[in-house]
Amino acid sequence: RLTTIYYFRPLYPFLLGWALLLSTSTFHHLGLVNGLAQLALFSVVVCVPIWRTGRMSYVDIGWPWGLVLLGGLSYWLSDGYWARSLAVSAVLVAIGLRMGLGALKMWRLGLLEREFPRYQYQRLRWQRDGKTNVALALQVDAAAQGLANASFLALPIFIIASNRSTEFAPLELMGLAIWLLAFGLETIADLQKIRFLRAMKLAGKSRQVCNIGLWRYCRHPNYFYEWMVWNSLLVAALPSWLALRGTEHTILWLLLGAGLLFTSRVMYSTLVYVTGAVPSEYYSLQKRPDYEAYKQRTNRFFPGPPTPPQGGNPGGGGGKYLGHTLTCQRRLIDSAYIAASVYWRERIELQLSDCVTDCLSNRLFVLPAVDTKNNLYRCLWRALPRFRLI
Repeated sequence: RLTTIYYFRPLYPFLLGWALLLSTSTFHHLGLVNGLAQLALFSVVVCVPIWRTGRMSYVDIGWPWGLVLLGGLSYWLSDGYWARSLAVSAVLVAIGLRMGLGALKMWRLGLLEREFPRYQYQRLRWQRDGKTNVALALQVDAAAQGLANASFLALPIFIIASNRSTEFAPLELMGLAIWLLAFGLETIADLQKIRFLRAMKLAGKSRQVCNIGLWRYCRHPNYFYEWMVWNSLLVAALPSWLALRGTEHTILWLLLGAGLLFTSRVMYSTLVYVTGAVPSEYYSLQKRPDYEAYKQRTNRFFPGPPTPPQGGNPGGGGGKYLGHTLTCQRRLIDSAYIAASVYWRERIELQLSDCVTDCLSNRLFVLPAVDTKNNLYRCLWRALPRFRLI
């Protein structure tokens, strides 16, 4: 049986991040006001509804509107150059409004009356970890979201808004450019999926896999570009962080820099493992028959060219999936390695013969005709350049 303290472990990193902000002379007041405001917002908008309904989906309202609140407080209370403070606050408010307005629409449509799959997946994690007190686990996870807005997600915003320089550094302009690109592509990815789902609904098709547009290059482009949105803020924060070197104690200054890096790590872990890609795919594999094939040919998080689902020999024959191809390749490599021993010669020839037969039967590549065992090694050597991964 788990102790109650174990349930609170997700809060520890964010409490340390908030304590770091409160330990600085530059961000003490702003960090305190924002932290208390985030806790108040989450208590009313998230924690109370979760307590009454037992559903965690209300986090989708509290978290983005917490970002809007963070942006407003930063502009109001920061001491930096007003144009820079306005720019970073506007960026953060845009991030929050894009998701917050969508969450309110879902709430009006009654979609929050059932638990979202990503939060259903959380319950599976708790069950695996032995967390039987679901009510407590729900409240802790909700509080962690609020503390994230009070700590690491606030860190790059506060650092940028504290810079009093009236000139914008090249890294700040680069960060803004990355943000514009990432924010636009994230919006496009969401619109492409909405358009795809509508088209499938009109066509009377269900359980289809969205593989159009940006979704051809990775399975979760919206999550990837959301991560890049936050990375753009970290890039823009670097000049302002360097400007703090003479203001804060060296140890605190270094911890602030480490906190910026940890912000990227937190967002990556969240978007891939906690509420993003992994929970989504757990249910997609169950509901969508073609998702496994989509998974085989498409990167999960980082965009890249899709791998063709089928391959063939130069004559145009069909092929098999990558897993079987790699199995044949491993068998060839293992056999060639063992071939150094004369003692195993007969067994090697048998193994290689089986491998050739297996690969030919699956039409993975074309080998010259093998008339005798003595020509087997020579044929394999000539065939290796033709061996094509699917």
